[in-house]
Amino acid sequence: MQRIAMTVMLKDKPGIIEEYDRIHADPYPVVLEKGHQAGIRRLFIYRLRRQLFMFIETDDGFDIETSMAEALTDPEFMEWDKLTWEMQEAVPGEPEDTRWVPMTEVHAVENGKLIL
Repeated sequence: MQRIAMTVMLKDKPGIIEEYDRIHADPYPVVLEKGHQAGIRRLFIYRLRRQLFMFIETDDGFDIETSMAEALTDPEFMEWDKLTWEMQEAVPGEPEDTRWVPMTEVHAVENGKLIL
């Protein structure tokens, strides 16, 4: 099992936060299905105002680009991807055309022991 952490910003527009929360309370079934087929075992998204943090546990060898490539050929998955992309903006300091950016793991503890 591997862990991945990423972050992105929601746009500073009225209603975006509420809409983002609403659609994630009832996501397209294909999004869950394709993620699972690609090797995502657990996925969590947290929000602090406009900043989102995503934590993913995946099968070993999972790579976001290659593992999710097949999902991006599904029209319904692509519709979801476009919908969420339009609600997001780059994290400050990142290129404008980026969205979710990886974060560096700096501390990890399991059962009271440092594992990093």
